[in-house]
Amino acid sequence: MAKEVASSPPVMAAILESSPAYVAMLTAVVRNAGWEPRAVMTYRRLVRSVEASGAQLVFISSRDMPEDDEALTLVRRAFTGPLVVLVDRDDELKGPLRNGATLAVKKPFDPEYLGLAVSAVLARDEPLNRALAQGALLGDLQVRLADHTIERRGRRQALGPAEWQLFAFLMAHPRRILDRHELARGAWGVDLPGREAEVELYVSRLRHKVELNPRHPDLILTVRGRGYQLDIVPEPMTSLGGGTQGQAALPLTTMPSYWQGA
Repeated sequence: MAKEVASSPPVMAAILESSPAYVAMLTAVVRNAGWEPRAVMTYRRLVRSVEASGAQLVFISSRDMPEDDEALTLVRRAFTGPLVVLVDRDDELKGPLRNGATLAVKKPFDPEYLGLAVSAVLARDEPLNRALAQGALLGDLQVRLADHTIERRGRRQALGPAEWQLFAFLMAHPRRILDRHELARGAWGVDLPGREAEVELYVSRLRHKVELNPRHPDLILTVRGRGYQLDIVPEPMTSLGGGTQGQAALPLTTMPSYWQGA
């Protein structure tokens, strides 16, 4: 007896990998999971393909990307699904995660493990995924994960990569007082010396974008002698205009990986 056709189309997975052997391996992983593979040869084609085809999953080999911190950010802005980066060395694992990757996997990898790991990401609570793909609310401030933009009272602005990483870490730890060391380590990683001294600068930049009055902030507060605190718990938007009236929003405090991986 023939199987019924699934009501939803298969997940489209874009692949950027110059090695024919790894292209074959990734294609097998994708097909074994029931997804649709689409391999491209260059970074530019990948970006165009993701934007045009509505890819829900992307695999990228780090050696085939431009040597630019913005390269992953550009791909991340084009879609909201899992972004998997394949690296050649252990010391390359952290960089992609700081710049928007969902997973970083060292070659050679176990194909079964990779398929299971990506399936687990895709299988997360779908209503929450949809809400997070649209964004979150901090009071009347709208935050959109897909393009790292914020909007308040009709004024929309983009956050730079360092600003977004700091803001994402604050959103992942609302109402918790964080000192400069904790913020620098959480937002930018322990391998970036000197960033601790830049926390005050980036907090100031964030305030000029997210606060109604940066001199009297109501979101990112200074706790004298201790550090900074996001004084509101983010809530997911159920529509681009905000939450649904009468429906409780899901708290995001237990989902920091969504923020820092977005």
